[in-house]
Amino acid sequence: MGFITDTLLWTLLDYAILGALLLTLLNLLINLQVVRKLSYGALPEKSPRISVLVPARNEALRIQPCASSLLDLVYRDFEVIILDDNSEDDTQNILRDLGYSETNEKFRLLVGKPLPKGWTGKSWACHQLAQAATGHYLLFTDADTHHAPDTLLAAITMAQKTRADLLTVWPRQITETWSEKLIIPVAGVVAKDLVDSFDDKRGSERHQQE
Repeated sequence: MGFITDTLLWTLLDYAILGALLLTLLNLLINLQVVRKLSYGALPEKSPRISVLVPARNEALRIQPCASSLLDLVYRDFEVIILDDNSEDDTQNILRDLGYSETNEKFRLLVGKPLPKGWTGKSWACHQLAQAATGHYLLFTDADTHHAPDTLLAAITMAQKTRADLLTVWPRQITETWSEKLIIPVAGVVAKDLVDSFDDKRGSERHQQE
């Protein structure tokens, strides 16, 4: 009798796990259909100024591809500000070799101030970047990213089309080692599945009513 009860219990547990996995798969498939993709088009007539802001600390092994790609951005009115957050490696020297400096108005280098009490490192770095920015839109990005030349055009086109106050872009993951190819796609699937399955148009409706 106990054997039958245990078997039944495991059968129900198997069905519960299978059901949860199927629901997870369904939610993922819905998300893949409804999540909007960036589109590339002509430069909009109104090109608001964009500040690209990059906090960087001890990023000597990763900063060059990111900073170099930002030099190649194509957009009418933008600035790039990279903040060296008290790095202990060659991050700042690499940026200077690429042409970033305190006096370069378009590709500016900031040297971060000491961390004040009550702040965490990255939040403090982003706060300093926001204070220094002159753009109407602020684009925060990590130092280990790589940007296509029309990144700003695609992002601002989507922001204006949806009249979004906040736009988050899901990047394509670059994987090189076998472990990255094994783990990172799985992490991406999990992250996409956790996103609610709906296309939120409330922001556009709210703006239309104003």
